[in-house]
Amino acid sequence: MGRLTQQRWTLVQHSAYVVKQDATFQHQVEQVSITTEADLGRVLNLGGLVFESYMAAEDAVDEVNNPTGPDGQPADPILAFHDSYKQSGLPLYIPPKEGAVP
Repeated sequence: MGRLTQQRWTLVQHSAYVVKQDATFQHQVEQVSITTEADLGRVLNLGGLVFESYMAAEDAVDEVNNPTGPDGQPADPILAFHDSYKQSGLPLYIPPKEGAVP
């Protein structure tokens, strides 16, 4: 498996928490690129998100980091990260299953 002909992006736990242990970012995500077919397959198999554009990934970062509840008010994020798979050295974000309750 080789390099992707079109770059993709996924979400991971924020590097400021992973690298610097800044607790402000513990429950935050950021986007990273996916450049190989093997990584793309792993992200998809583990239930991670894949975006075809940087801007779509950036929009998802905003939604995950600043969720709103059904009442339109700010809500606590539901975050899960894959314990053993890392993309660009950061734990892969796994979105909540449909119907998950905070």
